[in-house]
Amino acid sequence: MINNSNAQYEVQNITGDIDITFEDVINFWMTLFPEIKSVSELEELLAKSSGTELKDLEKCYFNNNEANKIQDIFTFNESQIPNFNNTLDEIQKIYQWTYFFKPVICQYTGDLYEFIQKINILENKDEIFSQSVLSVVGNLYTISYKVLVLETNIARMEGRLIGETSKEKAQYFINVLLKDESYLRKIYTEYPELIRLLDLSAKNTFSYIKEIITNTYKEIKSLDKKFNEGKGIGKISRIQLGDGDTHNNGKTVATIVFSTGIKVAYKPRTLDLESKFSDFVDWINAQDIPQFKPLKSCKIHTIDGAGWMEFVFHEECDNEQQVADFYKRTGQLLTILYILNAKDFHYENLIAQGEYPILIDLETLLHPEMLIGDSEDTSAEAKAFKIINDSVKSVALLPTQVINHKNEKVLDVGGLCGETEQEAPFKSVIIKNPDTDEIKIEEYFGTIQPKENNPSIKGTKISSEKFVTEIKDGFTVAYKWILENKQAFAKKITELFKDCMCRVIIRPTNVYCQLLNTSYHPDLLRNSTDRYVYLHRIGLTGNAYEIMPSELTDMINGDIPYFIMPVSKNTIQNGRKEELQYLYKNSTLDIILNKIEQISQKDLVRQIAFINLSYMDKLKKGLKSSTNISFQEQSAKITIDKELLINTSKSIGDYILDRSIVGEYKGSVDRTWIGTIEIANMLSFVTAVGNDIYNGNSGIALYLAYLGAVTGEEKYSKAALESIEPVIKYLDKISNITHEKIGGFSGICGWFYALFHIGNLLNNKKLIDYVKDNIKIIKNFAGITQNHDVISGYSGALGALLSIHDKTDDESFKHILIDICLDIYKAINDNIIVLHEKNCITWGKEGYVGYSHGNCGVEPQLMRLYNIVGNIDILDTIKKSILYSRCMFDKERKNWKKELSKDDFCYGWCHGAPGILLSRLMLLQAGYRDEEIMQEIQDAIETTKKHSFGIDYSLCHGDIGNLLILKYAAKVLKDDKLGLQCIATLNEFLYKYFSNNWGTAEFTETENSCLMVGPAGIGYGLLQFYDADLMPNILTFE
Repeated sequence: MINNSNAQYEVQNITGDIDITFEDVINFWMTLFPEIKSVSELEELLAKSSGTELKDLEKCYFNNNEANKIQDIFTFNESQIPNFNNTLDEIQKIYQWTYFFKPVICQYTGDLYEFIQKINILENKDEIFSQSVLSVVGNLYTISYKVLVLETNIARMEGRLIGETSKEKAQYFINVLLKDESYLRKIYTEYPELIRLLDLSAKNTFSYIKEIITNTYKEIKSLDKKFNEGKGIGKISRIQLGDGDTHNNGKTVATIVFSTGIKVAYKPRTLDLESKFSDFVDWINAQDIPQFKPLKSCKIHTIDGAGWMEFVFHEECDNEQQVADFYKRTGQLLTILYILNAKDFHYENLIAQGEYPILIDLETLLHPEMLIGDSEDTSAEAKAFKIINDSVKSVALLPTQVINHKNEKVLDVGGLCGETEQEAPFKSVIIKNPDTDEIKIEEYFGTIQPKENNPSIKGTKISSEKFVTEIKDGFTVAYKWILENKQAFAKKITELFKDCMCRVIIRPTNVYCQLLNTSYHPDLLRNSTDRYVYLHRIGLTGNAYEIMPSELTDMINGDIPYFIMPVSKNTIQNGRKEELQYLYKNSTLDIILNKIEQISQKDLVRQIAFINLSYMDKLKKGLKSSTNISFQEQSAKITIDKELLINTSKSIGDYILDRSIVGEYKGSVDRTWIGTIEIANMLSFVTAVGNDIYNGNSGIALYLAYLGAVTGEEKYSKAALESIEPVIKYLDKISNITHEKIGGFSGICGWFYALFHIGNLLNNKKLIDYVKDNIKIIKNFAGITQNHDVISGYSGALGALLSIHDKTDDESFKHILIDICLDIYKAINDNIIVLHEKNCITWGKEGYVGYSHGNCGVEPQLMRLYNIVGNIDILDTIKKSILYSRCMFDKERKNWKKELSKDDFCYGWCHGAPGILLSRLMLLQAGYRDEEIMQEIQDAIETTKKHSFGIDYSLCHGDIGNLLILKYAAKVLKDDKLGLQCIATLNEFLYKYFSNNWGTAEFTETENSCLMVGPAGIGYGLLQFYDADLMPNILTFE
């Protein structure tokens, strides 16, 4: 524990002396970690991250004497540099606070100036010197602008600024105060950590510029030969440091322009990977692979610790065939990058040079396993995430989204994306009123301009989603050749790369960037210990603590942490070549060789599926799923081929089992699948499917249990129990259930529904008892706002719980369920929106009408509750809700508007006539009667028959769901003719659509096994026709 010393210390600053205690300091530090609730937690974080103790920080904090170092800075001498102030004046036109940095940079400019005068490969030495100073000032500006904005405003409020106007006062600050040594000394003394960072940045940047010049001078003959065929590359006319991240003492990629006009990129690392990749490209181009398009790589010259790469310019394509060839080559590259376990090939690492995609940054060409979660976790879900993180998705060449979950803004950074202007998902800062004394910093969402990674014709960029077929073709060509030539491929990879070093990305770069940018806040620059403590926020990421001291060292010095490892070893080094006490299980080469060994036809299909899923949003929908069938109106007596139903259902079940991922958790086998979930403005995100009925384990497990019960085949029943295991695992470990949704199809009540009915169906008392023992956690949702709907809200929760209530014989359990249901009813009632002009009610700002999200889903579940508890207020709520849906009816269309403010019409269970038909049928069956309900049912049946088939196959909004609704209508209305029509339509679906499409790309080249929008729903529907009494109807929460 800390020593809560109340000893007072006198801290010097520009405004006077302030007496503070170490307790005050700790209280300030606690504000930097809002996630942490106690000082002991802060101590634990510091200890885990760096081994730091608070007692040591106390000494550092109050013994932080930088005064002598700051005074030394003002002993500079600029007289040896001709016209130096003229140089600064020119730079000041770009960076207005340039003179604030003069004492810092003058420590090093004399040495640089003398160095430049001795080098004879510089075209204009004065220009190179000016460029160098400009680069340094730009770096210093980034670190210090927050302080200088603050100090401008402080000077204004203290009346230090002289001038008639706001602009004149700002100029006084810039041209008088920042040139006043006594004022500068005070500011420098106020912010010793800032000055340390500025000094270090200036020193490192000037040193790096000298390194670039020296190495280029030494290698000029080799550069002549490599980049200009020995004709002479010329003198250096310009050196431009990159705007990218700095590593290893302020180094970043630089561009060198020679007097001949030739440009090269200078990289402060050995370019062995790039060199060997160039050799690899030559090798694979020579293999005479059928249908393989030759690839290109960059020209490279490398030495120990540095290298030069040709500057790749974007070139247009002449025609669409060249564009197609570009994307086929990209598919080939994607295969190679996937098998090499490459990462981080985003839109800035690819240039479209005509019909050739050129990779320009290959430091992550080979990569060890990514650190995701607990490396010892062998559960099915952990394996699913590993498959995703080892897939083509992880290369980042395909659409790859950066998401701000707070505002749901999305940026696509994929190597084949960003062809149009995008809004940044995270706020940047802009300096407002920069030429006034009321200067301030404001946040805004910046604009990301298109890059040069996509091909173009006549100035128009051609998007990759138009050429997904070509990408898949290229991928398949390369993959199949490697599959057939594993040994030769593995041998060549080993031969080329075994002695290389590769970069290791342990955390996303933006995590480091955000920490560094915030660490330049004035409050963290007055004492180095404050900033040091703040940077321990890296520890909140919660893994790889062994490398955090190295990460902290880099960030303390203003650098992005950098890690490398030998390709043939499992040891990791930092940018200072220090070996760290952190080991991967396998070397990168072993991982790649194992990947080569494991590739297969089945894996090829899965990777093609990942490519399709990556483009699902850009193409507005996944692979085509239109069935093109129509409802069959003939009513001739027809029978169901039950053997066909069973065989088809088993075929679907076998497909689902084949696509499953099996793991182990605490001695129990568990099972899951890969799929997509919708986040951030309906964006599809590839992930393990999760727990829900709609698209997750609960829904798939329901189908498998149903299939097992009907067929008597244990493999399906066993798989159902394994599939529900992750749900139990999650429920057992979740700390705050209210972070979940409460609903039936997407939510915790749906999980309990699945657990109970699987237990009931398979006579598994353990599952039933689990539900009884844990159902009360739903009470924790009391007072927590959720939505009202069937999918994820209160209505679905009500339906799921009432279904359990209807199927259990345990009276005490029934009472518990009804108690919870009454709480849910209260929440539904509390969230009513009254539409006074229509004398009716709805829920939610959209005013949805349909079954899954609107009033028509609420009404039948409330009616079920009313029949149990007899509360007349519930019936009154139902009647007012029905009035709303009726006022949204369009007589001409014989359908209901989707929502209050739009005239959209839909035709599925989720929205539109079929779902509203289901709602009215449920009300009718539950005993509700009024003079309009039968006509509504007939209208809805007519519309469903006419408009709701041939669009999609799914339970949610497709043929199977709509057929089950009409089948239910035939049962409730005792309409034999409608029942026969449903059977005829089912046959049409099976013979015309399913038999022709099952086993094709529509089903195999995707990752979708789920219940509501996947093949499990087809199988579920078929089993409902086979034996409806065995399993309750999921669409109604029967």
